[in-house]
Amino acid sequence: MCVDDNLKEMVYHFFFVFSRFEFALKEAGYRRKGKYESVEADWPKFKTDYEATYAADYSAQELFKSPPRKQYLRNDNRLDWRDLSFGSKDSDLKKIISVIKTVRNNLFHGGKHGDSSWDDSVRVRFLLKNSISIIEILAELNNDVWTHYRGEY
Repeated sequence: MCVDDNLKEMVYHFFFVFSRFEFALKEAGYRRKGKYESVEADWPKFKTDYEATYAADYSAQELFKSPPRKQYLRNDNRLDWRDLSFGSKDSDLKKIISVIKTVRNNLFHGGKHGDSSWDDSVRVRFLLKNSISIIEILAELNNDVWTHYRGEY
């Protein structure tokens, strides 16, 4: 994909917002042991605490209608892509966390060949813009998270 400066700026901003949110989660007590003695943001606990009160806004609804695709390993050991899917009983918060983390993983980890939508800069901007908006809404769900996210501690 040919990435123009505006898209590079959006990608950088998304990574900044995403990492700032994970930092804020950990600082606010949403943390757990990861592999090899590392510490990671406890997204599952955050989801459990707020899934009853979180209401998907317009950005979230748009992402639910057109979620990112997810890379997977086929049985023949080849990489492929499939639509991100949700369970019928999944809460809106569980779905939106899945979307945001998939956007992050696709940008950071995923190989970008083989998925026709990856070269669509309009689509990538759509995913980034809406994900950034949602992360800020999630940060506001908890006063401590919001304080650390905004750097007001």
